[in-house]
Amino acid sequence: MINHNYCPVCDLSIVEWKRKLIADQEYKIDMCNGCGYAFVNPRPTLKFLSEYYANFHISDEDIQVGEKGDKYAYSVVDAIRIVKKISELTNNIGDLNFLDVGCGHGLVTREAIYSRFHVTALELSDIERGVAYKLTELMPINSSFEDYSCDSDSLDVINLSQILEHVVDINLWASKSHRCLKKGGVLAIALPNFNSFLRYLLGEADPYICPPVHLNFFNNKNLIKLLDSHGFDIEHVEFVSRIPDEALLKRIPKFLLFTLPVIKIAIATIFKIFDILHIGIMINIYARKR
Repeated sequence: MINHNYCPVCDLSIVEWKRKLIADQEYKIDMCNGCGYAFVNPRPTLKFLSEYYANFHISDEDIQVGEKGDKYAYSVVDAIRIVKKISELTNNIGDLNFLDVGCGHGLVTREAIYSRFHVTALELSDIERGVAYKLTELMPINSSFEDYSCDSDSLDVINLSQILEHVVDINLWASKSHRCLKKGGVLAIALPNFNSFLRYLLGEADPYICPPVHLNFFNNKNLIKLLDSHGFDIEHVEFVSRIPDEALLKRIPKFLLFTLPVIKIAIATIFKIFDILHIGIMINIYARKR
């Protein structure tokens, strides 16, 4: 295990933020006194994480939903939005080389194929590779980003959607992304916002603070700082907050279901305000190699 004495993003001092107990294992989370980046410290080994994700379990119901590609499941709406923005940034040119790292159920991979990108997908989980294949007819490569071999200046797009929060060495991922991308290539990142209203309300009980699954907790400023230090210019930043319909249905009494449309409008309005204030649930950043 590796223990950091300074912030991996800006090299300033760190202080313990919280400790979280999960499955009888206590994880210490440190925070930078400068940029506010928080991270599990010490870090688990890459071997541990590879084995963990290779055997990662999802329910049969989740598998079936993922295979169907239901429009409300696993953020298909987000996948469409991400690939649309990437297409805009690459001038909608077809047959560009697109690497989808940690593709999960293959939703972004599927949208990228629809948008005429030449897609390679990586995924460590045996189960999720199977789901992605059924959804896209493209079998993801069983490889971590660290072990994946890509030539310098060979890729037009790298997508890191809901993955950078999982990795051991964030600087390695940023530098490798820069090396593998062509000049002007696009790096797309989506991850939970550490400065979201959820974290302010719930502290370490925020569901996105869940080691060892999540090891890194970024806000938009320290994520931009990381990318800038590795040779990327920021093209677009947005915050996205949404609660799935099924989550609302679980929390509304049956006798109040008739109010669901009004509740959805109210929540969407509040979330829009949170996004404008940069305290939304998710950050999406699109950067370009200098």
